[in-house]
Amino acid sequence: MCRDLSASSLHRAALCAASAVLPQVRDITAAGTRGTAIHKYLEAIARGAKPEHALAEVPPEYRTVCEAIDLEALPACDPGTYRSEVALAWDAETGWGRELGQSLGRDYSGLDPTEIPGTADVLGLGADVVFVGDYKSGFKPVPPARENLQLRFLALAACRAHERSRAVVAIIRLREDGSAWYDQAELEAEDLAQTESEVRALLLNVDALSEQVFAGEVPAVTTGEHCAHCPAKTHCPAYTQMVATLATFPDEVTEAIRSRLTPELAATAYQRLKLAEEALEMARKALQAYARETPIPLDGDTVYGEVETTRASIDPSKAYKVIATLHGETLALAAVEPSVSQASIKRALEANKPKGQKVQTALEEVLEKLREAGAVNEKPVRTLKEHRVVPAQIVAGGAR
Repeated sequence: MCRDLSASSLHRAALCAASAVLPQVRDITAAGTRGTAIHKYLEAIARGAKPEHALAEVPPEYRTVCEAIDLEALPACDPGTYRSEVALAWDAETGWGRELGQSLGRDYSGLDPTEIPGTADVLGLGADVVFVGDYKSGFKPVPPARENLQLRFLALAACRAHERSRAVVAIIRLREDGSAWYDQAELEAEDLAQTESEVRALLLNVDALSEQVFAGEVPAVTTGEHCAHCPAKTHCPAYTQMVATLATFPDEVTEAIRSRLTPELAATAYQRLKLAEEALEMARKALQAYARETPIPLDGDTVYGEVETTRASIDPSKAYKVIATLHGETLALAAVEPSVSQASIKRALEANKPKGQKVQTALEEVLEKLREAGAVNEKPVRTLKEHRVVPAQIVAGGAR
């Protein structure tokens, strides 16, 4: 089972070993994409790139947040002492560690069967100590550095790989204003030995559950905060059972939550509510994926499926000139700042009503002039929604 675990999944597996043995489905989230962009920017800096060159490689929507980072407060600004994105592995059979390489993009395909991998955002080596740092952006809470199993495991792997006896680990929280906050802890030889014992015990638990799943048995699961980004959620018995119950007996779920609304059971009721909300979200995504391929017939001539619509974007500079010519600079400025859209133009017209024209009439005139000026860029988009179709289009299993 070592292949199915990595440093970043150890904390979740310690709370629910089933998360390491059930089939995995990984989601790409906006927060994850943002964090990846920040990590790549800092990695480029750590490899010696000038900030302006590293920033040019960042997707436009994340450049502002990257540009605000105080590089002088981070190990990334000292590539002579620290390395970034260092992949490590620890062998559960031998107890030894090794470096796999740098900037592998979490590609651990060269592992031995008994190795567990992980990537250190920052790695530094001293005479008898290693430094392991983990960059965190956003607001997702993580265990403190001293208790953080991901960091402690990476420290263990680095110490075993480089024959060091102690480590300094740090969570480097990147604040929204660009400043950094450090949660740092020192790990001595006995702390590393304790980490090794914890990981070995975890592996025994994972292996036992793996045999149960292979035999067709349903593994025991533990729900909680760690479920939020669990890749095994779609195959978790707690969630699949909740989805089935919500679909068949929604009143039972409501009553079960209501019955727990006492001071003593409020925490249990809250956790059950969160489980129901997450199960609903999982069911929603599954239905959306299905509806994209096969529209779902609803009442009468209504289906839930994809429809093609047009999304328009308006060029701010061209729009300003057109609107200023029609209604003056004050209204034009209100319509295009901080961004311009049909809704922002309508709001500006409502706040500065043009003389002798109804707002809707003035809006239609503005939009017509914007199209004539080439300020409107329209492109087709497909969205999921309930919509009506003519009866002849409705067929068994969907619409065509």
